[in-house]
Amino acid sequence: MKILYYIKNISKKKKIAVILLLIAFIFAANYFGSNSVSGDIQTARVERGEIIVSQTESGDLQASKNAIIAVTSRTRGGLQIIDMIDEGTEVKKGDTLVQFDTKNIEDLVKSREERLVALEEQLEKLEAQQASRREELYADLKTIKNNYELADLSVENMKYESENKRQEAKLQYDNAKLNYDDQIVKIKNQKIINRVDKNNVLVNIEEAKNNLEWAYNALENLTIRAPGPGLVVYKEHWTFGGYIKVKIGDNIHPYQPLIELPDLSEFQVRLKVNEIDVDKYEMGLEVNVTLDAYPERSFKGIVTEISPLVEGYMENLRLFNVIITLQEVSPMLRPGMTAKAEICLKKVSDALYVPVESVFEKNGKPVVFVKDSGYKLREVTIGERNENFIIIKDNLREGDEIALIDPTGKTERLGTTRERELRLQRRKEIIERFVDESTTPVSDKKEDERERRPGRKNERFNPDQESPEVIGAYLKRLLQNPEIKKEYDKRIKDDPEFEKDSEKKVRFYMEMLQKTREKDRKKE
Repeated sequence: MKILYYIKNISKKKKIAVILLLIAFIFAANYFGSNSVSGDIQTARVERGEIIVSQTESGDLQASKNAIIAVTSRTRGGLQIIDMIDEGTEVKKGDTLVQFDTKNIEDLVKSREERLVALEEQLEKLEAQQASRREELYADLKTIKNNYELADLSVENMKYESENKRQEAKLQYDNAKLNYDDQIVKIKNQKIINRVDKNNVLVNIEEAKNNLEWAYNALENLTIRAPGPGLVVYKEHWTFGGYIKVKIGDNIHPYQPLIELPDLSEFQVRLKVNEIDVDKYEMGLEVNVTLDAYPERSFKGIVTEISPLVEGYMENLRLFNVIITLQEVSPMLRPGMTAKAEICLKKVSDALYVPVESVFEKNGKPVVFVKDSGYKLREVTIGERNENFIIIKDNLREGDEIALIDPTGKTERLGTTRERELRLQRRKEIIERFVDESTTPVSDKKEDERERRPGRKNERFNPDQESPEVIGAYLKRLLQNPEIKKEYDKRIKDDPEFEKDSEKKVRFYMEMLQKTREKDRKKE
């Protein structure tokens, strides 16, 4: 009542101020009263027992064996699809997948068959002609030989005849011998001619057979069959309208990939694991795999491959491929499904553990908040972890009650320091890789292409989100700026250690980036 009386008897301006002050006081009292540290902070108990140290990663389900099928036939009129199996069909070895128009090849086969038949008839005719000619030559040889023998006998009988008769007989003998020798040579030459003529026809026949065999194979290749069991997935190809899948009526280029045929008898999950965690993985580790589409069903698998090479980057962290091979199959498995893989790294018995969200980081050290007349910060030593729990090695006892959120709001998420160190290390490597190279101007084309990427048109350059190639190009472009290059040379002159100190280079480029951004902001 005194308050109301006081408000009633003061000036209008003071009255408004007092009322606002009362409203603020009531609001603050309600807010802080309903959000007290001791009342609303969720807690958990420190537990002891066996814990499975595991890590969960997401990846894509793929077939272990994946055949890419392409057309291998070539025809003058092109390759037009006249029939094809429906995408998503499960097939077995030998099943027809795609049928191309065979008219041109069938015409080619027919003409080459006729060519072969004609050559075989030519060979048969040639052999008959050669046989007839051979008989004629040998018949003539027989007659000539008889004449030669008679002439020889006549010379013998003319011993006692006159000189004229002996000379006449001798002349007949010489002519007969000459005819006989000529016939022998003629037969030999004819044999050579026959062999050459026949070989020519045989070569043509062999070539015709090869051509016909090629046409038969080309005709067979116009029917694409499954090389093994699998699931039919048609490949996309580029057209002026974008990437599309083939359809009936399309003309296909020779050797164009048409079908991807994943074998559904064995599946694997391909994971991208960052460099912080990949060292925890070993070949043969057991894995529990679940599918986003069927979360109630799980599949057993094992780690079968760990890539030794970097396969990508994410937020300046290197990524490595890890392959999980499933040890069972199911009709619900399909290539391309999103899968989660829980990798069992080890089992620890009689371990003290807490929820992962109850451990924070301060000044690079893990801490928890223990409930004891409020919440007291306590440093701890952590061990292995899985997706939900983390092992505590000291400074906590079984049954201790700890906060699941930071009551002070002054700590960081666990692992932040390590991520920050890796980002800095990555920046150092990028600078060492690119800054020491020639400062040849970078084409504006690449920068323009980067800025034209979908969703990136007006986005500022961020070294924490870019690929090493883009960062390197950007740093090179910075050095093309005369003012930045002048400052860079000045730093080298003032500090001989500048060029060798990656940390100083990092700070320099971050400083230059900031100045560049400020100038861009002023221009806008």
